[in-house]
Amino acid sequence: MLRALLMAFAIATAAAMPAALPAPALAQDALRIAAVVNDEVITGLDLAVRTRMAILSAQLPDTSEMRNRVARQVLRAMIDERLMLQEAARQSVTVQQSEVDAELSKLAERNGVPLDQFGSYLAQNGVLLEPLAEQIRATIAWSKLVNRQLRPQAVVTEEDVDEVLRQAETNRGQPQRRVSEIFLAVGQAGEEEEIRRGAERLIEQIRGGIPFTAVAAQFSDSATAAVGGDVGWVLPGQLPPEVDEALQSMQDGQIAGPIRAAGGYYILQLRGQRSITADAQPDREEVRRVLLNQQLELLARRYMRDLRRDAFVEIRV
Repeated sequence: MLRALLMAFAIATAAAMPAALPAPALAQDALRIAAVVNDEVITGLDLAVRTRMAILSAQLPDTSEMRNRVARQVLRAMIDERLMLQEAARQSVTVQQSEVDAELSKLAERNGVPLDQFGSYLAQNGVLLEPLAEQIRATIAWSKLVNRQLRPQAVVTEEDVDEVLRQAETNRGQPQRRVSEIFLAVGQAGEEEEIRRGAERLIEQIRGGIPFTAVAAQFSDSATAAVGGDVGWVLPGQLPPEVDEALQSMQDGQIAGPIRAAGGYYILQLRGQRSITADAQPDREEVRRVLLNQQLELLARRYMRDLRRDAFVEIRV
């Protein structure tokens, strides 16, 4: 699971939102324990700030009901980030402060704010710089860890590429679909119902007008979160069978889900269809890249699943 570096972090919309959390609420949250992850604590303040960040980035209405809805999904993401950082430390993977600063600088530049004023700018809108930096640190650490530990295991042969090209030839004249996804991983059996309900709430928000790309960037457990959930043009049979079957009956622009498949739940958006022609045939190197990324994504999900399974996690909210 390679989460986005808040690519859809819509700070520009913050002026229309309530300013910051009240000081008494912040003090109370700072003393409350939201979760314990092995030997580390996530405080209520950590959760409140990150929940606000999620609401801003997905352009959701900042109401108490929405905060309660989003908080459970945000807490789950924060637990995963702690596991990422703990595993990275165990494997001697380090993240330099300069790497975090570089990502913060990109965010500041994107929002037209000098880096030395970015912390104050965020604080004015109820967001603290430290939790944002910690999220970025976890994402960088996990990316390094996955590339070092798992990329050597992701092997694509010439036969694999040939098979995809053969399928493309076989499917000539059939519809090729442009798909966006939100994937919510189910790590343990006890999470099943909670994650399904969370997926249904996200669908409600999308159908209510929240951009699919913003929700995918903040909540999806897939590597496609970094590009707003965009999977690209897919051929029949390229995606999990349950997803492929759902796509066959969808119309352009339609949202479908939650769809249970291996590993978790999918929310889909069909963005377009076209017939496969000679001009639309995939490039050999592009096919190789896609297959490698698919393998790496699957390995990363399994890695995270094992970390969740072996961890001591206690949720107190």
